[in-house]
Amino acid sequence: MSKVSNFFSEVKHEMVETKWPTAKEMRKNTASVFTVVILFAIFFYITEFAITWLLALI
Repeated sequence: MSKVSNFFSEVKHEMVETKWPTAKEMRKNTASVFTVVILFAIFFYITEFAITWLLALI
């Protein structure tokens, strides 16, 4: 039982020390993630379209 209470004590300690992002930082990070996901989706769509088009030529 001592190990369990020690574990939760350490978790509580780490949660206090954690620097949580502000709302502004979260919006910025979320926008960055969405932008990268959209760019990758466009890249893979164009790549897939090009490969399909090249295979159709064969």
